[in-house]
Amino acid sequence: MNVGIRWLKAHAAEFNGTTAVGAFGNSSGGHQVVLSALRPRHAAYSVLALPNHPEVDASLAYVIAAWPVICPLYRFHFAKEFNREEHIKAHIDYWGTEEAMAEGSPQTIIEKEERVDLPPILMMLKANDKNHPLEMQERFIASYRKRGGAIEAQTFDGLPEHRMVPSPSQPETMRAMETITAFIRRQS
Repeated sequence: MNVGIRWLKAHAAEFNGTTAVGAFGNSSGGHQVVLSALRPRHAAYSVLALPNHPEVDASLAYVIAAWPVICPLYRFHFAKEFNREEHIKAHIDYWGTEEAMAEGSPQTIIEKEERVDLPPILMMLKANDKNHPLEMQERFIASYRKRGGAIEAQTFDGLPEHRMVPSPSQPETMRAMETITAFIRRQS
């Protein structure tokens, strides 16, 4: 993701864009965009060189994280508590260890004293979400604000499980799109 953000910023003019890049991700993608936003210059994330543009970093102007796995370690323990074998296996397959889950956790990172970037975040949550516990989300929101970051949280009821296709017949998807659009406009 880091090299992709840097590439887009380096080539923004070719697409009539600006170097003010934002990112959207949901679930695991929400985790990734927040992680990248916190550490845009982290050596492990920026190991891939961007030829002819070493000066470009992966900082983001804003982030939209929809029902993110904001703390993989918390979610792993939550999955174990409720015998959610699919999530337990997915966490082990991807992360390998609990130590790795903690290292790659935006929650863990924001609680450390290390220097992090704090771009504005729109956190979109689902009411009664069985896959992304509200307590996990609320803890991150509080920690981000404590560090001085601007974070907005909006809860939606009745969004589809994975894909969100705007449709006038689904008022919450339309409200979600309007919320995203308004947030992006406020960042300009």
